[in-house]
Amino acid sequence: MTSSSVQRMRIMKSRYRRSLRNCMIKEIFIKDTTKECTVLRVNLSSQSQLVDGKCPDCGRPVQPAKEEAYFFKMSKYADRLIAYINTHPEFIQPVARKNEMMNNFLLPGLQDLLCIQNLI
Repeated sequence: MTSSSVQRMRIMKSRYRRSLRNCMIKEIFIKDTTKECTVLRVNLSSQSQLVDGKCPDCGRPVQPAKEEAYFFKMSKYADRLIAYINTHPEFIQPVARKNEMMNNFLLPGLQDLLCIQNLI
């Protein structure tokens, strides 16, 4: 490769990264949430997973923990994803898995995806 083509490649990579970063910035947002967790465990449990108000794994009592989390706006794409799956029935196989995805995740309302979480 000549030096000019190497330089051109670097410029194109830089432009691609910048455009990808600008696109992703619009799709990722920060949200403060409060969840239940145990004193000794960092992983958080949702209220529905608790057993008698205690951690289902270790049995310790839980307490509220404030969390700053980054989410990807997946809910924005739910309608497009449903339409794509309906027009391309072979996209998810077997059919039982397609029905599971549609009935449990997409049709009730696709939730935003947790990307990064930090305990405050």
